[in-house]
Amino acid sequence: MARMHCPPTYVDWPIVLNPIKKHLWKTASDEYDLSPDREAGILLKANISWKGWKYRLRKAYDKFETNAERMETINLPKRIKKEDWEKFIEICSTGDEQIKREKGKASREHMKLPHTSDRHGCARIEDDLIKESPNGIVTRTKLFVATHSSKDGSCPFPTVKPSLDEIKRLVSLDPYLGNRDLDNDTVAKVYGRDGKGRVRGLGTGVTKTVVHAAAPYKKIAEGEKRKRAITDENSRLVMQHFNEESTARKILEEKMAVFVHDHSELGSSSQASRSPRVHDDATNVPPVTHCLLKNFRRRIVVLGSVSSDAISVDSYSITIDDIFDCTTELYVGEGTLADVSIGDTITWPKTFVESI
Repeated sequence: MARMHCPPTYVDWPIVLNPIKKHLWKTASDEYDLSPDREAGILLKANISWKGWKYRLRKAYDKFETNAERMETINLPKRIKKEDWEKFIEICSTGDEQIKREKGKASREHMKLPHTSDRHGCARIEDDLIKESPNGIVTRTKLFVATHSSKDGSCPFPTVKPSLDEIKRLVSLDPYLGNRDLDNDTVAKVYGRDGKGRVRGLGTGVTKTVVHAAAPYKKIAEGEKRKRAITDENSRLVMQHFNEESTARKILEEKMAVFVHDHSELGSSSQASRSPRVHDDATNVPPVTHCLLKNFRRRIVVLGSVSSDAISVDSYSITIDDIFDCTTELYVGEGTLADVSIGDTITWPKTFVESI
């Protein structure tokens, strides 16, 4: 990201334009949902990443003896403009730049607490751990162990391994030790309390003051994140229910089409022998033989036939041809439609019988 927005033609990070730095922070915060306290650390990480890119360009610079060779098109490094490469060669050729390079090599040799976060940085690793965490919370202890261990869980640094093993041992004895404040958690027990200007395991640029000041914002952000998760889950359930209803409706329509097709070839004499379509409340004559039964929510649950064997003032006797919803309760007696079979006769209120 730093390489995309910040060319290597700047001599040092402090002279990089502020609009570029603001754009880098906005891009990172939008991507990983970061709290405001991470801005300084993210920009410092961008600085480190940008310097790492310049380090790789200097490796390409060192391959050749003269600037004329370096400026040849065939020797142009990947992912850099020709004009930026020529300007970078001019910067690297100065005496001040050569002195800075020697000082940088000496500083790296004196690093006391190397890490395995590589170019990912603490912020990205923390974001990955938050996604994997069931409650969305990652302690400093867990982040510290993750940024100082290899993928297989081992520590590749002999100087760090004893301290990391001690942290893991303390966590195994008291799993809640890592949830304590920064002065009393597992990392503090092993390495001591952090001094001013830094907090071990939370990335570059993070201090105690920044962590404490950002606590309310983190709670607000976590609350908003939970609300979004709940809203997304509710939307998913609504769409799932809608899809299930659409599927059930489609199946019902297909069954009805088959049913209508199977009975469309009946002769007019057969139709005349049936009861009329309109129900006469005075004579209690049942409607046309075939009908749909609905539940109290007006959803179709049964395809059946009206039986004239038993006629009541407010209900019909229905012979079941097909069942669409086995969870619907029976009108008479206890149980549901799951307790009856195709061909059985049930009683159903006239209000919820629709002739077809």
